[in-house]
Amino acid sequence: MFKDTVEVISIAPAFDGSTGKPTFQVQFGHLVNMSDEVRRSIPRPPGTAPPQKQPLIVMGVFADFEGEVPYKVGSKWSLEIKDDGTMTLKEQKK
Repeated sequence: MFKDTVEVISIAPAFDGSTGKPTFQVQFGHLVNMSDEVRRSIPRPPGTAPPQKQPLIVMGVFADFEGEVPYKVGSKWSLEIKDDGTMTLKEQKK
């Protein structure tokens, strides 16, 4: 069994390749601090600061939502995937 507390890293519009209908891609994971050495190695435009955190994606899903998307970037979720493939995703209330 896999258990983790993840946060919504990104929500982006996408399209279903078989139908062309609009959908969304939601990515869950962690934002982790980067060492100064790694930060210095990332190319960036002159005069801009290097990123301080790096997203680590645990799971990405494509989903079709009617109305409002039920996820918010930065919100925390409990993710559980059982050995039989059953997945549970529950929002952690503040």
